[in-house]
Amino acid sequence: MSEPQGAHTVLIVDDDVAFVWWLGETFTEAGYQAVPALNPNQACTFVSKLHVLVNILVVNAALPGTARLVKSLENPDHNLKIVLIEDDRNSKAPSLRYDATLRRPGGWEPVSREDWLRKLRTLLTNLHKTERGA
Repeated sequence: MSEPQGAHTVLIVDDDVAFVWWLGETFTEAGYQAVPALNPNQACTFVSKLHVLVNILVVNAALPGTARLVKSLENPDHNLKIVLIEDDRNSKAPSLRYDATLRRPGGWEPVSREDWLRKLRTLLTNLHKTERGA
């Protein structure tokens, strides 16, 4: 995958601090600017204060306020991509539009940084293909 043109921002919203931090580092390694938040209200505050255009929202859809967050980020002039975080605690929110899912590893699963970087790069490539209509 070629690196993104310009500043591409990923907003990561989940209530697991360690996962948000780790996922943010991995997206940064893939060439994206990561903005972490622990809930949708915090995410709205960060986006407003930092004046960033979010290209990709990675979100735990089970968090209260997620639909409101998505609505606040959507813009007819900008193609926001939404990635839902899935795990054993929650399931996809069927009423929420999304472009892809990302399965959170269980606490017992071995996690390889290289494997996750590869997984994220594949995810990003697929998101960009849909952006270009390929």
